[in-house]
Amino acid sequence: MGWRRACAVLGAALVCFAGAVAAQDVTLTSRDGAVTVSGTLLGYDGEFYRVETEFGRLTLDGTGVVCSGPGCPSLTAFVAELTVAGDATVTGGLMPGLIAAFASAEGYTISDADGVSVLTEAGTGRIAARIELRTMNADAALAALASGEIDLALARRPILAVDVEGARAAGEDWVSAPPRSSVIALDALVPVASASLPADEIGTDELRAFLAEGAATWPWLEEADPPVRVNLPSEGSATLMLLGGMLDGPIDGKKAAHHDDPDDISRAVLRDPFALGVTTLSALGRAKPLALAGPCGTATPASSASLRAGDYPLAAPLFLHRPPRRLPRVAREFVGFVRSPDAQPPIEEAGFVGAGIEAVPFAQQADRLAKAVIQGGEAAGLAEVQRMTLALRDAARLTVTFRFRDGSADLDAASMSNIEALADEIARGAFDGRELLFAGFSDGQGAADVNLRLSRERARAARQALITRLPETERDRVTLTSDGFGEVSPLACDEVDWGRRINRRVEVWLR
Repeated sequence: MGWRRACAVLGAALVCFAGAVAAQDVTLTSRDGAVTVSGTLLGYDGEFYRVETEFGRLTLDGTGVVCSGPGCPSLTAFVAELTVAGDATVTGGLMPGLIAAFASAEGYTISDADGVSVLTEAGTGRIAARIELRTMNADAALAALASGEIDLALARRPILAVDVEGARAAGEDWVSAPPRSSVIALDALVPVASASLPADEIGTDELRAFLAEGAATWPWLEEADPPVRVNLPSEGSATLMLLGGMLDGPIDGKKAAHHDDPDDISRAVLRDPFALGVTTLSALGRAKPLALAGPCGTATPASSASLRAGDYPLAAPLFLHRPPRRLPRVAREFVGFVRSPDAQPPIEEAGFVGAGIEAVPFAQQADRLAKAVIQGGEAAGLAEVQRMTLALRDAARLTVTFRFRDGSADLDAASMSNIEALADEIARGAFDGRELLFAGFSDGQGAADVNLRLSRERARAARQALITRLPETERDRVTLTSDGFGEVSPLACDEVDWGRRINRRVEVWLR
């Protein structure tokens, strides 16, 4: 019988891949005895078998087949094994609290066995899952996810082309069967200094110069005073590469002190009144954060509000990357938990910013309106500012923002996660009977009428992405509209690349 016929007759195959045939150690027979498939057991998640067979790689529903052979798992003694990897601030600071909160929510007791969290059913005493945490950087974690060594990877960056190539080398096709990614928490790269530093902000050009040269003095000091001592993440780290990408160029950092632990950066600047560091918001400690200033006089701090709204230029959202294969039930429940509102308290206790959606009334955004009148009105005209104000004054801005890949009409990775989060909120009934207005904005480069058209097109594209994600049964719960306001409401300076990136956005307003 051909492999396509076998998949159809069993009625349980979810995935069929071409693959090499190895030693046969299990035989799966349909319960009516009509079809038999033999092969190497790749995994069993308590519900489904994954088997390498002569027909390819099959995923079969355990309720529809009977397993025989030496490789068959024990159906009654199954324990979900989950391996999660991320950097030290994730595996040491965030994940233990999330695991404990998940165990409490699901009625499990939790214990530790050789560094592995063991979840046990409180009523029966049966072990339901073992969760192992491994510390590794983003590159290593995604490589381990591709090879099947781990089940979940946590990284402050999306999956890149190099990761897809690495997966291909490991035998996984992440093009036709891509992994799934969600933003579960928000973090940021933050310039930090000693509390004695007589400044609260730093320009991005100034920051770039310090990181590249590492020998300049602070502008208010004498030339004879000590140079600024720069402290950065470890050389070759994904965090340092992320910083270079955000500052529009690689960071030399040869004269800087590099630290494997981001907490060490904060401690270093506390000991040295002339030091400058770049660390993560989650590892800020008692160091003084510096807002990022643009040449037009605006400065943006790394705050919960600026991160949730997507307005901080050095944002580093924490992605949870899942493999294309099916995870055990307990693992799927854990993934659902960390994306839920119940996970926000332990996320924030660990120093991260929760990714939950909040509504900020227009009345609480005086700074935004002032920037629109002062900066946006000059190019686009006060009439357009008035139109925006009339459209939004009785609404509240949701803390989800959509941006697009450079030179593309496709949403970027963080925005795709925002689509998922917004769809989840709609499914939970959070906006029943309300209107969600997708409001597009542009930078100030080019003609105002062209920018207005582009902002409207992007607003329609983001709205359509949500409609596509929503099941048809959920679409009538809310009214989805779109509009564009061009360049009338800048959040940052158009004179710099990062300011233009911040200004090009689609917001969501609740009316």
